[in-house]
Amino acid sequence: MIVSRLEIDRKGKSYTIDTLRHLKKIFGKLATLYFITGADAILEILTWKDTEEIVTLCKFIAATRPGYNIRRIEDLKKELFGVLEDASNKIFLMEIPALAISSTDIRRRIKEKKPINYLLPEGVCNYLLKHELYK
Repeated sequence: MIVSRLEIDRKGKSYTIDTLRHLKKIFGKLATLYFITGADAILEILTWKDTEEIVTLCKFIAATRPGYNIRRIEDLKKELFGVLEDASNKIFLMEIPALAISSTDIRRRIKEKKPINYLLPEGVCNYLLKHELYK
C-alpha cells in the first residue's frame, strides 16, 4: 500500500477517474487498485464522473461504523453491477470500531496529568492544556 499525492499536486479539478487512469499507467493494466472510502461516500458513486469506467478500474473498500445499515451498499451493488457474478468481488465492507471517548475520562486524565493527545484533535488538546482547563 502506498499513499499518493497525485490529486493534491494535480492542477485544476481532480476527478477520481483521472487518478485511476494515471495509476493504471504507472502500475500496469494488471495491477489491482483498491479505492478506500467511507460507506456514505461510496453511495454517491453514481454521481461521479465516468462511473462506468471507474468500476472497471478498481475495487472498493467501504468503511462503515458499527450499526451502519449495509442494505444501502447491497442495493448499490445491484444498481452498479446488476446480476454480474463478480459484483460481490467489487465492493468490500470494512467495519471500523467506534471509539468510546468520554469527556469525563478526558477531564480525569488532564487532572491526573495523563496524555490526551490521541483522544482529541491536536488543536483542542493544545487549547485545553494551554488554558489549564480541567486541572
